[in-house]
Amino acid sequence: MRNRTTSTVLATTALVSALAFGGAGVAGAQQDDNTSTPDNTSTPDSTDPGDSAILDDSIDVSESLLAEGTMSMQIPFTAITLTAAQATFRENGADSSAVTYRPDLVPAGAEAKVVSATSPLAGTKTKLTVTGLKPERGYGAHVHTEPCGPDPAASGPHFQYRQDPDQPSTDPAYANPDNEIWLDFTTDKAGKGSATSHVDWTIPDDRKPASVVLHEHHTRTAPGEAGVAGARLACLDVAF
Repeated sequence: MRNRTTSTVLATTALVSALAFGGAGVAGAQQDDNTSTPDNTSTPDSTDPGDSAILDDSIDVSESLLAEGTMSMQIPFTAITLTAAQATFRENGADSSAVTYRPDLVPAGAEAKVVSATSPLAGTKTKLTVTGLKPERGYGAHVHTEPCGPDPAASGPHFQYRQDPDQPSTDPAYANPDNEIWLDFTTDKAGKGSATSHVDWTIPDDRKPASVVLHEHHTRTAPGEAGVAGARLACLDVAF
């Protein structure tokens, strides 16, 4: 069995090869069956199309390579940083790196994968894919500031690029899908769902987020309740 270090090195080599030898055509034409609603999707206008396409390719290739575990790397000869995590949710206990707090809505054994690619010229693109959840049901999901823990509140608030001085943040000027990373989705009949966020900023080195949290319902946007998505159902550590 390959260890995680060997797998990461092999993944890096394969990813660079794919991008160098024509990977740019792999991603573009494909769209998720289940993505965030238009209000919850951020696609910046100011990014470079070529760099944005490479972010797509980086995500697609790494999705196909990553087994359960995590990886974080800068792709050689590029300005792209790639982060990925895949895990199986377990009931709340000693290991809280991928934990379900509500097994009735996120069953133990459900799986989640997060892949994020960032570049100074193209911003940050993040994709969430889940399997094994309740069928045909809406969930909220966001990137949070802290790692998961036995207490659902351990993951802290939503990560915000521009930080709201008033917390908890429910001001649409700050709690919105352009200033945060929202990954709301609706599952299909098989309990599978996915969502992609694209924001025009990169994550600051001095305050990196640490998890993705699944919530009870799609994220609200009205003043006084912006960013609210109900109870925290599950949490996955991601080393952004």
